[in-house]
Amino acid sequence: MKFFQIFLEFYRKNILAAIVLIVILTISLFSVMSAAVQYNYLSYAKTFYTHAGLENSVYVMPKFTTQTEKLLQQADHLRNQEGVEAVLTQKTAGAQYGGEFQNLYFYNQAEQKMPVHLSAGTNFQQAKAAPQGTRNAIVSSGGAFQTIKCGDTLQLFAGSTDGKECPLSIHVIGKLAAPQLLPDFGTASYGTALPFDQLLTNATNAVILQDDATTKTLQKQLSVIASPCYFLSFRSDASAAQKDAVFSTVESTGAYISYQTLLNDTKIQLHTKMQKLFGLPVFFLVVSTVAFLSVSVLLVTKKLKDHIIYYLCGCSKRRSRLFILTNILSISLIPCLLNGLLLFRAPALQQVGLFPVEHAVVYPSLFFLLLGYLVLSVFLSVAIPFSQLRNETLTQLNRGRI
Repeated sequence: MKFFQIFLEFYRKNILAAIVLIVILTISLFSVMSAAVQYNYLSYAKTFYTHAGLENSVYVMPKFTTQTEKLLQQADHLRNQEGVEAVLTQKTAGAQYGGEFQNLYFYNQAEQKMPVHLSAGTNFQQAKAAPQGTRNAIVSSGGAFQTIKCGDTLQLFAGSTDGKECPLSIHVIGKLAAPQLLPDFGTASYGTALPFDQLLTNATNAVILQDDATTKTLQKQLSVIASPCYFLSFRSDASAAQKDAVFSTVESTGAYISYQTLLNDTKIQLHTKMQKLFGLPVFFLVVSTVAFLSVSVLLVTKKLKDHIIYYLCGCSKRRSRLFILTNILSISLIPCLLNGLLLFRAPALQQVGLFPVEHAVVYPSLFFLLLGYLVLSVFLSVAIPFSQLRNETLTQLNRGRI
């Protein structure tokens, strides 16, 4: 009880300084964390596509809006040309489940090689055949699917071409892992940079189905939309003449960007983002940390007179130091806890559109950075007063401050 009273007394005497420090540290830490999660998003996009097996590919962009049926015909035509290994088109449809709109993604064999990370279950290649009347599917981990487990059978209602609802039974074989991002081929760029972060989309409400012979009939029934752009992959033994023939066909209806160009644009973007995102927030954090250390040292030094009284009343040095440490720790702990809680709830906040950063990826390392900052700031703020208590005897402190 006495410990708590002494703790509150510190805040009663220094309430304004404590509030100002907490607010400044919270804002400065938030600005740095916001920059970090945005940079992580771009870094994740680069990692995602560098592990997608697209090194021998180009990103095709039609110049004019093309209907889904015609676009898929063009893709099939390119797929049958010599030297072409695969054409990665993206086909989506809409469905309802749990009172929420869900995006249906149809993945072909080439797309299934892309690194879709799962928190539970297995991918299509390793999954067993779906039970009769159902289709294997990978679903999101949040939203309406939060409580769904692998092996469950769900009934969805998809939008059909005649405007009616088409029942669709799926067998859940896997659930997406955070950060729940999937490829997005809906962005085109003509003469401007196109980094990989523009080729990802949030998949908090997603159902992934196989794009194979078993779903062809289903796709004809549904209102399927194809993304206007797609990746075209060449075989490793494709000749220059074969590639030139494909490029000629592509340029007759659109344009293309090589994978290496996309990768270079991403590397440049990473370097630029590093400078733009972290410059001011890091400077603000350094200034606020210096202010915190300066004020903390002054507050602790000011408090030494009270601690001399505690000594005279029988309080040990260890317990007195604990009082000092607790007071300073609480000032820096609150900003770290608030920012840590925001990062921890980031996936849920992103689903409902309440997270302050639109494109963000939260890595566990950010929590360790917050913890490291907390330990370092508290250590530095009490090191000077502690060294003073250690080097001076009670009589010396008494003469200097009473």
